[in-house]
Amino acid sequence: MARVRRSPSRIIPLVSALHEELELRLRRARGSTHSDWELVDALNELSWAIRQKDPQGSLALATEADEHAREISYEVGLGWALRNAGHAHYRLADYAASLAESLEALEIFERMGLDAGCASAAGGVGMAYTRLADYAMGLKYHRESLRIRRAMGDPAGEGASLNNLGVIHFELADYPVALEHYLSSLEIWQRLQHRDGAGHAFNNLGEVHEKMGDLGRALECYDQAQVAFEEVGNGVGAGATRVNRARVLLERSEPAAALDVLEHCVARAREGGDRWNEAVCHPLMGRALLSLGRISEAEYHFDLGLEVLSELGSATRRPRRSCSSRGCASTTDATARPRCTSTARSASRARPAPTRCATARIRLSPSCTRRAGATSAPSAICASTITGRSRCWAERRTAG
Repeated sequence: MARVRRSPSRIIPLVSALHEELELRLRRARGSTHSDWELVDALNELSWAIRQKDPQGSLALATEADEHAREISYEVGLGWALRNAGHAHYRLADYAASLAESLEALEIFERMGLDAGCASAAGGVGMAYTRLADYAMGLKYHRESLRIRRAMGDPAGEGASLNNLGVIHFELADYPVALEHYLSSLEIWQRLQHRDGAGHAFNNLGEVHEKMGDLGRALECYDQAQVAFEEVGNGVGAGATRVNRARVLLERSEPAAALDVLEHCVARAREGGDRWNEAVCHPLMGRALLSLGRISEAEYHFDLGLEVLSELGSATRRPRRSCSSRGCASTTDATARPRCTSTARSASRARPAPTRCATARIRLSPSCTRRAGATSAPSAICASTITGRSRCWAERRTAG
């Protein structure tokens, strides 16, 4: 029997009803004077539920859960709070904080022997390492997460781990392996009728097809991803997919259409506090405006994109692939402040200050400057260097 595809009008109320139920539980827990651990659990559950839609709110709830858990020595609640904090900071592009919190959560869950927590926290560690471009460590933790989830019989978690492994193989230009992981992930998500997971898989499949030059198929995948993300209210995922779609339109020499998509994406990114998608949109807008002959506006957006990136801390490179942060559905979750670990400190080392291209008024990293070289048309070269597929303006190279 063919599966009937659910419409956004049916899915979004279900998501909203869940959030309302969790909010009611939190209000009741706040009014209780007998069970502080219930308050921690309620804070954690709501923090996790809204992490996609409202990462700032998720972080605030997780931080409160962390504080209460420490006060009453509620270790499992603290573990979920730290796990949630790691995911919230990941959404907010603070990858050093995300790494430190996820590692601390993993330490707690390993000490307690809680497999669901270990799998989810290990996945968070792998995601943070991926954004910090330490792919060897990312592979290590995602493989461990996948091993635990398969042993637990957690198909949704398995789908997330497979997706995240695909992200790293894509970054390593191992496209056949990335494609295999994405397709396996998509098969699981569709079997479970998990629309958010399917959105991640479709988005990432679009990346592979784009890289292989099949732009029409890439657009089809991006369209399916955007529909899936919008059905479940995942604004961050929908925004990332719009960016990808706009990039394909630029590659197809449709700058006006791309500009329309990017203007909408920037507005939505600002509303949702999605600084990474905003940072990525501006140089693409610059490229579109340059193609339309609107030079001064293009220069403005090139500069603005790098300013936003600088605010975030340009020691990291954001892959365009969509990482999947799905945890165990039966667990509670949260946020917390990290312990300063040597790993987190080394991950957050600042990169050299960018140089500046005087003619195009575009700040370039040293690697961009070397690539651009001497040219009689520096504006065009700088624009293509910054907004091309490699996007070296946001690149962080690791040693070894």
